[in-house]
Amino acid sequence: QKRGEVFVHIGDVLWASEVSGATEGEGGLSVGSVLSAEVDKVRREAVMRAHSATHLLHSALRQVLGEGVEQKGSLVEADFLRFDFSHPSGISSEEIREVERLVNLWVRGNSAVGTAEMLLGDAQEAGALGLFGEKYGETVRVVSMGSVSKELCGGTHVGRTGDIGLLRVQSESGIAAGIRRIEAVVGSRAVEAAQEAASKLSKVSSVVGGSVDEVERKAKELLDRAKKAEKELSKVRSMLVDGFVRSLLDSPPVSITSLSGEAKASPGSGSLFVDESGVLVAVGWLPDGLEGKQVQAVCRSLVKDLGGREGMSAVVVVVAGVDGDSRASIAVSSSDAKRVNASQIVKGLSPLCGAR
Repeated sequence: QKRGEVFVHIGDVLWASEVSGATEGEGGLSVGSVLSAEVDKVRREAVMRAHSATHLLHSALRQVLGEGVEQKGSLVEADFLRFDFSHPSGISSEEIREVERLVNLWVRGNSAVGTAEMLLGDAQEAGALGLFGEKYGETVRVVSMGSVSKELCGGTHVGRTGDIGLLRVQSESGIAAGIRRIEAVVGSRAVEAAQEAASKLSKVSSVVGGSVDEVERKAKELLDRAKKAEKELSKVRSMLVDGFVRSLLDSPPVSITSLSGEAKASPGSGSLFVDESGVLVAVGWLPDGLEGKQVQAVCRSLVKDLGGREGMSAVVVVVAGVDGDSRASIAVSSSDAKRVNASQIVKGLSPLCGAR
């Protein structure tokens, strides 16, 4: 934390040295304790790679999307970075690839990373970018990376851009109106991400039955065949539904009291019953795979046709497999809507079709 002109580093005490009189795990720091400060070299270098890559990413975004891009926030961790910036619209995959290409081009260029302290006005005049709204002192530190990046920054960086190794963009999204976010990995994490992507692509190529170079074409062919098969299946379902409806309408009604407790319907079949009060009750099992709205449409159509028979009223219970589950739908003539207990009818008749 910066307090005035002093940077204060705050940490947790894991154990104190024997000089302080404490044993491991006890802590016991006091004035005069002897301390030895060490930097985690591996982690520090990974953070440096991510920090320097953030500067290159900023420059690449401004080159691809325009100079209206302004940094709105960032996070750098070991070989990981998150960068928030202003942009009025989404970013295409082509633009993301171009940004990634530019950053890695500059990484391979292996330009020296230099730092210099200068007056704020001189730094701004030299084209150094700073955070909008940030309060800077009279003297600032400028970090330059070849001719592609120059920013006001007090953080730690690599010695040359080549030390970054590699950058891979992992995601791009909008986080607020006019604010976009990019997350990326660098160094060893970028290499691991590239290897994982290659492994997945190889597995997909095996599944679709082609080489890695043929994956896109093979996947498109499979998708086209699946769409064609779905159209054919939809036609077959429509024919089965039409046949089901015609069969149900043409069947002679039987007394509902003759219905055996052992009776069971089969897919695509239906029966027409009449109760003691003369209400027609249709029970049917539609083919599986229909959408809920299609099942409801069949119900409404049947209750309209059956309810129009010599002024009779009708109750229709239709069962179909929807989303892998058998479900019952019910429709009732408007004249019977108040006196018919739909839930009781469904509970009594839907077991015929294996529905719940």
